[in-house]
Amino acid sequence: MKRIIYILFLLLLATKAFCYEPPTLQCLQQTGATTLRIIWSNSADCNHFTEYEVYINGTLNSIYTPTSGHTFCDLSGNGFTVSPSNSYSCYIRAKDEDGNFWTSNTLQTLSLQVTTSTDSSYAYLTWHSPSSNLDNNTWGNSFQIFKKHYYETAFPNQPIATVSTSDTTYTDTADVCYNYNSYYVSITNRYPQGEIYGTCPFSTNIGDAFLVDRTTPNVPVLDSVTVDENNNVALGFHAPDDNMYGFIAYYECETGWCPIDTIFGTTYWIDPHGDERCYRIAVLDSCINCSPMINDAQCNLNLYLTGQNECNKSADISWSTYPNLLDGIGEYEIFLSTDNGASYQSLGTTTANSYTITDLQNSTDYRVFVRVHNATHTISASSNRLNFALGAAVSPDFTFIRSVSVIDNDHIAVKVHTSGDTLPFHEIHLERSENSTDFTTIQTLPYHPNSEYDFADETADFTKKTYYYRTCVINSCNTIGGYSNIEHNILLQGEATTAQENVLRWNSYGNGPADVVNYFVSRKTEIEPTFNDLPDVITPSSVNTYHDDVSALFENGSKFLYYVTANISNEEYGFNDQSTSNYISLQQMPNTYIPNAFTPMEVTNNVFMPKNTFVPGDNYFFAIYARTGELVFHTRDTNEGWDGKVNGKLADTGVYVYKISYSCPNGTRFEKVGTVTLLY
Repeated sequence: MKRIIYILFLLLLATKAFCYEPPTLQCLQQTGATTLRIIWSNSADCNHFTEYEVYINGTLNSIYTPTSGHTFCDLSGNGFTVSPSNSYSCYIRAKDEDGNFWTSNTLQTLSLQVTTSTDSSYAYLTWHSPSSNLDNNTWGNSFQIFKKHYYETAFPNQPIATVSTSDTTYTDTADVCYNYNSYYVSITNRYPQGEIYGTCPFSTNIGDAFLVDRTTPNVPVLDSVTVDENNNVALGFHAPDDNMYGFIAYYECETGWCPIDTIFGTTYWIDPHGDERCYRIAVLDSCINCSPMINDAQCNLNLYLTGQNECNKSADISWSTYPNLLDGIGEYEIFLSTDNGASYQSLGTTTANSYTITDLQNSTDYRVFVRVHNATHTISASSNRLNFALGAAVSPDFTFIRSVSVIDNDHIAVKVHTSGDTLPFHEIHLERSENSTDFTTIQTLPYHPNSEYDFADETADFTKKTYYYRTCVINSCNTIGGYSNIEHNILLQGEATTAQENVLRWNSYGNGPADVVNYFVSRKTEIEPTFNDLPDVITPSSVNTYHDDVSALFENGSKFLYYVTANISNEEYGFNDQSTSNYISLQQMPNTYIPNAFTPMEVTNNVFMPKNTFVPGDNYFFAIYARTGELVFHTRDTNEGWDGKVNGKLADTGVYVYKISYSCPNGTRFEKVGTVTLLY
């Protein structure tokens, strides 16, 4: 029996020697470029082990023993010095009291690779999932990414990001202008340790990358473009992100959008130019990365004075629509000051772009501006300040007729001087009368900002009648501001006498001789293309007749066209003008003498032609026929005759037939047929 018991005892000892359970590796954590921390969980046999042989990458790294008074049951990990590598494969051989070795599982570290984008603005991290021969692998459900900047002495405790275990990549964006970053990736293993669970981080090697922050900052916000009391245009703006370095202001120029200034240390800026402009802005971050310009430009609110009514004691203002106001335009509010901007009174609000200010006083200086409010009343912007004052209720308007003249025998032109360059009015009326008493308005012109107006009366029968004209202005109160002087056209009449003289008569121009310096007569004959001034100047101006001896002009045709010009001087206004009359046509009675023979080869009487006196050129016809009826010569020129040639050769002697005809001033037709003898 004792022998059986002894044998069983030996078998028990043998079985125990081959049944020790080694530690189980749970995590490998790289804590530095040459430091690897190995974390394990001990088995129930931890008291039987006297040393651990730690193998890293297949090589014995160190032999590890407990400190005095402790066993391996008191230890669950330690750090080991290693040669730099991107990955490590580790296991432990546990040695028992009898010198036997028991080998743990093998763990492979996570291998991290870090690369950068071409412009060094991004770091790309890649790693592989943890692998081990753990019997009960309880890895966490996410990877944690840790980052350390070059100026930090240690990795922060908090990760910069977490990634699901289904992904083994991460992209990091530069967050410092120029920086060397270090990275590692960690995953937590939660493993059973007796009746409780232990946790340990499983981390990769450390990867480095040099990054440059090239991230474009977010577009800033232009809150408003407003105008202050001194009519300075100011911009208010803000950036949606922190750590912004400055702002760039742009204005709309001829070539698009031009930068106008870079603004630092403030979110309020005054445009030194102060023009009517539209603006956009961009922002610079601390790395001098510039955002795009804002999409929607904003423009300063421009206020205009569009009208004043002294009679109604009101003023009309209008303004531009404020574009792209945040939350939209709610209303415009009008403010008025009577003390040069020291204090303002709100006159009310409107959604329109115009407003009529009422209950104003004449000769009071006013200052007005408009403020736009957005729909939520969180943002407002003001227009430029506008100064104005009402003038007197009735201004001393005046009007003066400088001249009344018939233009090219087409219409009567009335030239008028007014006070309109200094005293604006509504309109000016031209009135006409045939008796200088009963006037009727025939034309109205609107006000324009100078003093001269030109009227054209195209309905006047100026060849038969004298027309009297006056003008008046309708002032700012829609009442007549006074009448002008009365002036009339020069009506020219006349007759042709049998004494070969044309007598002209006209009515005197103006209210009295003092207005007319002198008259002169212009004449045009049938053969002249334009009028010519006759040399006689008619003075004194009270003379209004002229006798024109035309006896020497018998070869110029029978018709004579005339007009008279008056030279006018006005000392009060310093004007020197002219007034012209209508055209008059006078016609001398023609006369024709026809010789009965001519001699082409002689010095005298070598051309056959009628001796015409005042014969009109229109409808004139002179022809020569052979006795056979053949036409050998013809002309319509009253001063041209037949030189006796036919087709360039002298005609035969003999008798030829002539014919002459033309229209007489009395409407009859002169015609004569006869013969002429050609002699050599």
